Amino acid sequence: MGVIKKNKIHLAAIGHRVVHGGLIKESKVLDSKLISYLKKIKELAPLHQIPEIHVIESCAKFFPKVKLAIGPAIENGF
Repeated sequence: MGVIKKNKIHLAAIGHRVVHGGLIKESKVLDSKLISYLKKIKELAPLHQIPEIHVIESCAKFFPKVKLAIGPAIENGF
C-alpha cells in the first residue's frame, strides 16, 4: 500500500479470483451482500476461499473508495 500512495497510483478497481462462486457465474462488483454470500459458501473451496475473503476484506478496508470485483475466473465448471 505504501508504494501505491508514494507513487500516487490511482486504482480504479481491484479484481479478485474466486475459485467457487456458487450460483455466481459471471464477473460482479463486490458489495457487503455478495461478500456475505461468499462467506456462506466458503466450504466449497476452503483452501482458497477463506484466505481470499480475508484479502477482499483487507482491500475494502485499505482502499474504501476503490471498486472490488470478482471474476471472470470463477472456476465453477471444473
